[in-house]
Amino acid sequence: MSEIGEHEFGSLSTSLKLSMVQGYLKSYATLMRPRGFKLWYIDAFAGTGEITKRIAAEDTLVGRIPETIDRRNGSAQIAIDISPPFDRLIFMEQKPKHVAALETLKAKHPERDITVHRGDANELLKLAQGWPGWKSTRAVVFLDPYGLQVDWATLEAIAQTKAMDIWYLVSLSGLYRQATKDPSDLCEVKRASLTRFLGTNAWEQAWYNSKIQPNLFGEESIETKRTGDLRVLEDFVSERFRTIFPRVAGPKRLYNDQGSPMFSLFFLMANPSDAAWKAAKPIVEHLLKAG
Repeated sequence: MSEIGEHEFGSLSTSLKLSMVQGYLKSYATLMRPRGFKLWYIDAFAGTGEITKRIAAEDTLVGRIPETIDRRNGSAQIAIDISPPFDRLIFMEQKPKHVAALETLKAKHPERDITVHRGDANELLKLAQGWPGWKSTRAVVFLDPYGLQVDWATLEAIAQTKAMDIWYLVSLSGLYRQATKDPSDLCEVKRASLTRFLGTNAWEQAWYNSKIQPNLFGEESIETKRTGDLRVLEDFVSERFRTIFPRVAGPKRLYNDQGSPMFSLFFLMANPSDAAWKAAKPIVEHLLKAG
């Protein structure tokens, strides 16, 4: 079990992203099972297998309702429960408490081929590049980092397998936190983080606009600010994905309970086959639209 506060579920977007991934996993397994491939599920930021939400105590007309805890299946448990089942489930985590929870989850399903890796998901995923087993194996990868932890080099390694479907939750809040509104606040650490994440430094030119601004004395100066249009950020990310993945769908923008945009959910397909995309496209488009 996860500790309250360790892996809390806090908004409708959490339920939405998990229901979309669940829908795809079920459709994918049903579609691919008869085709003779070994089917893997890879969760790069697996958490604990359970997501919790604290429901605060409330005073009502009929008395006080005490605090309760809402527990829901996380992505790891959802993947275990998919039928028809995946042949292998790989959960990656860095936090010791989360790894321990995943090991407990694994022990509850001794009949399943489950691997729990403790370590940096970037380094683990890069090992997939060049593995000859992809000829007979297909995988769905769920990338749900807390921020901008996924390196561009990791995505390149995934793309080169030509065997993975990826649901990637890109942190919009992380992007505009690192890409500060005022470029004078952009330190080298933030620049390096965005360049590592996007694989290019062209984001700065794409996201920052300059305009002539008159002051009180009639003089003019050039003012540079980051765009406030999130679609510009999303479009740039999407175009970057298209440089290495044959198929890119989305994004589906996800909001928190206060209505603030938090994430953009993308679907990326490494398999260049037209037949593979023809089979996946209606499922992906339905989920992105319905969600």
